[in-house]
Amino acid sequence: MLRKITSTLLTVSFVFLAGTGITMFLNKELSKSIELYPIHEFFAILMVLFGIIHIVLNFKAIKKYLSNNRIKILFISLIGFTVIMYIFALSMRLRNEKLMIHEDNQHVEYNK
Repeated sequence: MLRKITSTLLTVSFVFLAGTGITMFLNKELSKSIELYPIHEFFAILMVLFGIIHIVLNFKAIKKYLSNNRIKILFISLIGFTVIMYIFALSMRLRNEKLMIHEDNQHVEYNK
């Protein structure tokens, strides 16, 4: 019963997360006007929570899947790709923040 509930809530979270994410991506003005970000973040937290529960409940099956070398290589590759994308996104954010600080400092010095 717990597996059914977890799978259902994981699916519902995914649907809402995907829906709000696609809406925010395609229509920036609409997403700001109806404030989708809090809804998107809420369902992201729910999805992570139910995803962890889902992995715990199905860990034996996951171990069995990962005994296949092709699947294991694919799994490790996807994790590596995800880590690289996070590093890239964080470095871009830090770069943009530095540029904004640099612009603010130049603007302040220019106005003096």
